[in-house]
Amino acid sequence: MGVGVAEYPARPVDVDDHGQRPRDERSVQVTLTQEGTALRDQAQGIPAYIGSAMALDGDEFKQLRAALRRLTADVTRAAESGMSG
Repeated sequence: MGVGVAEYPARPVDVDDHGQRPRDERSVQVTLTQEGTALRDQAQGIPAYIGSAMALDGDEFKQLRAALRRLTADVTRAAESGMSG
């Protein structure tokens, strides 16, 4: 079972000395520190490891994912409506 990894292309951003875009002070460019980059690199294999440890075929994985998404939506909806058990 394959696990997808989202990749986003980088674009140059016009920022001032504080990492803010001159035309929009609400927007700040954030980058990883060297330590953050090292942690990201260490964590890259975790999704594939978890996927292989689950030992599900493709259809089983899709069914589980759908059930978990429904569960998440139901719990979120209940929490937002103020229901308690």
